[in-house]
Amino acid sequence: MCRPAFMTAGSPDSARAIGLADRFRYWSGASGRRYLFSSVAADTLDDLAEAVLLIVVEPDGEAAHGEPRLVWIGSIDRDGVRQGRSLGPIPHERTRCWAHFLARDEEARAAILADLAGS
Repeated sequence: MCRPAFMTAGSPDSARAIGLADRFRYWSGASGRRYLFSSVAADTLDDLAEAVLLIVVEPDGEAAHGEPRLVWIGSIDRDGVRQGRSLGPIPHERTRCWAHFLARDEEARAAILADLAGS
């Protein structure tokens, strides 16, 4: 069975244990490796630096068990400049932004992006 390269892998047990499951989520790439992301408010994106960024549309209420739809994937460099590509329209009511801050440098961010994008 073939699975999509990009998919959510749930929240960390520790985040669920303290009631913060909605703020942290693992996303897995084509390799199967999981990356920990933090939910960030869209109006704070201009303040972020050195992060991998995902913008997704969460499933609506009727499809709550479905996978989120990736609409933008990219990175933010040390100067706060976003680089990436749009993957579709963004309906604002169910849009979530997720940032991964644990990549050590630009090369690591690029590797994570490639894994998440399935390339």
